[in-house]
Amino acid sequence: MKTFERGKTIKELQASCVAAGWSLNTDKYKAGSDFVSFQGIFAGETANVLYSSFNGRFFGQTKNGTWFNSDSGDLDQEPWFDALLNFLYVAKGDPS
Repeated sequence: MKTFERGKTIKELQASCVAAGWSLNTDKYKAGSDFVSFQGIFAGETANVLYSSFNGRFFGQTKNGTWFNSDSGDLDQEPWFDALLNFLYVAKGDPS
């Protein structure tokens, strides 16, 4: 089982979104919130995501209507959810 060191910073998430060709909405963050939002495609599944840079928590919904959050253990082993976790978090031992 893969483990993670921490959630990505806003700067790291911005770079990841740019590399993937996605736009990161930082309006709430610039207004004083800990949250940013974006839409991405993870293992073929489109998802809208709200992410907290403060504690790494996230919430969202897939295009097909599946609601999820950072505590959605029932989605472990779903390829799109694993891809989302890999996108939002820094793996243990990763030098980033």
